[in-house]
Amino acid sequence: MNYIVMETNLSYAVVLDEKGRFKKVANLNYEVGQKINDVYEMKEIKEEFYLSKKMFATLATLAAVFVFVFSLIFDMPMTPYASIYFSINPEVRIDVNKKNEVINLKGMNDDGKDLILNYNYKDKNLDKVSDDLIDKAIDMGYLYDGRTISISFEGKDSEWIATTKNEYSQHINNYLQDKVSVTIKFDDEDSYEIIIPVNNNQFEDNHYGDSDYDDSDYGPNNDGVTDYDDSDYNPNSDDVTDYSDYNNSNNDSNYGSDYNNSDYDDSNYY
Repeated sequence: MNYIVMETNLSYAVVLDEKGRFKKVANLNYEVGQKINDVYEMKEIKEEFYLSKKMFATLATLAAVFVFVFSLIFDMPMTPYASIYFSINPEVRIDVNKKNEVINLKGMNDDGKDLILNYNYKDKNLDKVSDDLIDKAIDMGYLYDGRTISISFEGKDSEWIATTKNEYSQHINNYLQDKVSVTIKFDDEDSYEIIIPVNNNQFEDNHYGDSDYDDSDYGPNNDGVTDYDDSDYNPNSDDVTDYSDYNNSNNDSNYGSDYNNSDYDDSNYY
């Protein structure tokens, strides 16, 4: 009969025969895995005993390792790499992994809980979730012209935060351009304002085509005759100025004085 050495000790070895039975035999310098044809059986080893002690311990160890490894694999994406606090009046915390995938969403106050109610963030990145929350806040009346959005980042990787914050601010800026005019504040940095673009139709009602330019004495369609015929300086002047009242013989100018009629002679100094 053939045997396979399963375990070796100083004085004995455990072998497995062709019928699947474990036997305790004398150890003649056997090695684990060695195939032998003849053994010196010492005592029959009950299968239950071996499984309860050796095999069970081995299986338990393997199971523990299996659970540990797979827990690391599956829990890794669920471990927040950083958190973004998005506050209008509703305040929401957005947890993301290193790939900017949203792994958790939490309302930090009652309005925040109301804002994220029935919202599914799974399989969405930070930009998409932020866009959806902005739209929802506008629809629910939380976000409107003149409001302030405060955004702060929390995490251990300062380089990642700096890069992500720059990209995130540009995205929020672009997304809000055509929606609402608000003030954005990032952490303790200076705030900046996002202005709604001017409506392109604001000039539709003007009177651009109704100008009186053609009726001007200087327009391309003028009749060659100016409208200042009565001027004392135009080509049709009669060479007579209209300020004759100043030079008339009666000296009746509006600028006349009482010089000749002065009471100087009656002065008390004479």
